[in-house]
Amino acid sequence: MTENKNTTQSHKNDLKNEFYEQYFDNCDYAVLRNDVGSFCTRSFLKNHISHTSGRVLEVGTGISSLLQDLPTFERYGIDISEKTITTVDALFKNKNIPAVFIVADAQRIPLPTAFFDVIVSAHTLEHIENDAAVMQECALLLKP
Repeated sequence: MTENKNTTQSHKNDLKNEFYEQYFDNCDYAVLRNDVGSFCTRSFLKNHISHTSGRVLEVGTGISSLLQDLPTFERYGIDISEKTITTVDALFKNKNIPAVFIVADAQRIPLPTAFFDVIVSAHTLEHIENDAAVMQECALLLKP
């Protein structure tokens, strides 16, 4: 029974990785950034950030359009997909937007404790099996 459960989980992980690795293949950044859902989510998050500067981390950065909207911050983004990070890093470099992008699992973020002033995430936690671990990791990374 355990072997069957592990095989099923492995298959789910393969499908998830395939989805994330193909995320940018057939989409347009401008369309994704400017659709009403993206705009409303970014507006909501920006209006609830009390800091005006410092270090910000976006967990599950995807297209990183929120980071683009935070020019007074030192910007960091993590995503589990290497292709996503490569794509968004190139996009930001092309627009001369400084940011650090890292391929990382949100449950084990390879950055220093108490490093960030703000951590944001949108449309990510529902894709992570152990979202409590992500929240614990973020709590460690936030400055007191």
